[in-house]
Amino acid sequence: MRKRCEVKHEADAHTHKHTHKDTHKHTMSVNKGKAKPNPFFAGVSSLVGQAQRVTAEMRKDWEASQQAKQAGMVWDAKTKEWKFYFIDEEWKEVLKKEKEMDLEGWDG
Repeated sequence: MRKRCEVKHEADAHTHKHTHKDTHKHTMSVNKGKAKPNPFFAGVSSLVGQAQRVTAEMRKDWEASQQAKQAGMVWDAKTKEWKFYFIDEEWKEVLKKEKEMDLEGWDG
């Protein structure tokens, strides 16, 4: 004997109409409004998050370099750090090296 069955799912707000045998148990899993995560979108989301972090770090580094420049510092490529540049100390080093070269007899 077949019986007409109507099942209403609250989460989906729609009705299923079908017939089934009396001995058949009517079971239906309802996702309760939660969708399965799509691995593609999870990857895109991760990539976007990483791009945001890198952008924030770059902005922070740029702001630090601007502050260092305003404070009168220069970038030393050998040591890879910001340093104050003192022209009088630089001049003393140049004079010292010239004097050493003159003592060695270097003619340039």
